[in-house]
Amino acid sequence: MRATSSLLMRMPKARRPRERPFEIFNTRDFGFNEGSQNLGMWALMAAFVTSMMGFELYQMWQRILARGDTCPACEAARKHYQQRVKNKEFEMSELLRRGRIAE
Repeated sequence: MRATSSLLMRMPKARRPRERPFEIFNTRDFGFNEGSQNLGMWALMAAFVTSMMGFELYQMWQRILARGDTCPACEAARKHYQQRVKNKEFEMSELLRRGRIAE
C-alpha cells in the first residue's frame, strides 16, 4: 500500500519496486531495510561462515595428525612411482648399453 494525498492505494504490479539481490538479508527482523546497510547481519553471517570453515579445517587437520605421516594408499602410490622410475632408468641404461642413443 502506498499513501497518496487522499487515500491508501495498491500500486499496479508493473510499478512495484523489485527486490534487489543484496536485500535478501534485510528483513524487518534484523532492523534496517535500506539496501545493503544491514551491516550487523552481514557481520553475523560472515562470522558464522568463517567459524564453520575454521571448524572443518580443524577437523581435517586433526584427522591428518591422527593418521600419522602416511597412509596405506600413500605408501602404495609411492611404491608404484618408485617402480616406474626404476623401470625407466633400467630402460635408459639398456639403450645406452646397446648404443642406440648417444650420451
